[in-house]
Amino acid sequence: MDQGQVTSAVSRIFNDKLNIRVDDPATDLFETGLLDSLAFVELVAALEEEFDTQIDLMEVDLEDFQTLGAIVGFIAAKRG
Repeated sequence: MDQGQVTSAVSRIFNDKLNIRVDDPATDLFETGLLDSLAFVELVAALEEEFDTQIDLMEVDLEDFQTLGAIVGFIAAKRG
């Protein structure tokens, strides 16, 4: 799965599972209020399912989830 496919999959998670529309991949999801604590937990669960990976919340840096672009980078790094 290349970065474009990861971006599409993450966007689909936001649209379909979280009902959150993110128009710009650089939008600060926390500052704008698009991503709150409940939505964050739902996002992590959806990412784990979509990409068949485990995300340890104790080791998560919130900067990795601040923007859609950061999330794509985080997933790409996790997948190697």
